[in-house]
Amino acid sequence: MSSAPSEAYGSVRLISIVSNMHHCGLWVANDLVSLAQAITEMRLRDLCQMGIHGRQWMEADYSWKDVADHMCALYTELDARQKSIHNKAFR
Repeated sequence: MSSAPSEAYGSVRLISIVSNMHHCGLWVANDLVSLAQAITEMRLRDLCQMGIHGRQWMEADYSWKDVADHMCALYTELDARQKSIHNKAFR
């Protein structure tokens, strides 16, 4: 069974691939057959180990420091763009 949703879900497919890479869960298409298949598959998985993997993934990729660094970079870029627009307007 493929745990990746159909292409119609866009970026959710990437999330599905990443979550499968980290062995921490499944993303399924929004239909009864896919949901039933996912439930059947999940019964065979070690849920405790999946939880550990998911937590390790989130701590590695989404720590408070990483999120704060990303936000600072974003605001710095937005500030630079705003200053550039302002400078062009008053030349």
